[in-house]
Amino acid sequence: MRVRDDLRISSANDVTLHVEDFGGDGPPLLICHATGFCGGAYAPVAAALTHRFHVYALDFRGHGRSDPAPGNDCSWHRMAEDVHAVATTLDPSGVAVFGHSMGAAAALIAETRWPGTVRAAYVFEPALLADTDERPDPTAFVARTRRRMSRFSSRGLAGERLRQTPTFAGWADESLRAFLDHGFRETEDGSVELRCAPETEAACYASGAERTGVIDVAVPVTVAVGTEPDQIRAARSARILADTLPTARLVVHRGTTHFGPFERPGEIATAAVEALAF
Repeated sequence: MRVRDDLRISSANDVTLHVEDFGGDGPPLLICHATGFCGGAYAPVAAALTHRFHVYALDFRGHGRSDPAPGNDCSWHRMAEDVHAVATTLDPSGVAVFGHSMGAAAALIAETRWPGTVRAAYVFEPALLADTDERPDPTAFVARTRRRMSRFSSRGLAGERLRQTPTFAGWADESLRAFLDHGFRETEDGSVELRCAPETEAACYASGAERTGVIDVAVPVTVAVGTEPDQIRAARSARILADTLPTARLVVHRGTTHFGPFERPGEIATAAVEALAF
């Protein structure tokens, strides 16, 4: 889909954020992406939302086309500051949010810290820790992320290699194309590299292992989860959030993993439209 002119919005610590403007009709909706990805990767989801909302997607600090995170500080609270900065710029009275993993957590933290940032939220497996026996070992996960291959000779080869990994195996073709288009940049030698460096992604996972405090929001929240096993294993924590947050309701997308928005973008977007109607 055609993206409108980019927006540049200032956030905390003198960080300038890149925001994709996907256009559309209706009130503003902000897509908040998962760790390691970028707003443009959700283009297929955005395309299915623009008939109801004017859709924007931010790149968190250290991701996509936004500025690096100063000191590589990628704590969830810093990401919440990014959500707050963009949301209040788009509409001081609050925006609808489509959040995924880290982005979902950041949006809920932002609304907890600054009530009125979010009007309603659809959050797919927000990365908010709970005391469960299903959490992966963050130390091992961070170490694996730091070793991740980040440069490929071409986008085509990058796509082939990604398809061979568990994370990307079930992605819809259009989602993978969107990530290849927006999540990589060309280098001087003609190769492509990830816009979010493995060290930055690892810092996000390490920061996310810290407790984020109690989520206390009064706005409607739809917590969506998948049913298939994956390496992130956030579904159980998400279910706990849905059970404990008075304003939340749970939606289950059977046959999807933690990466459901990329696996079934149309289905997930339809559910989000229904959840965010106001």
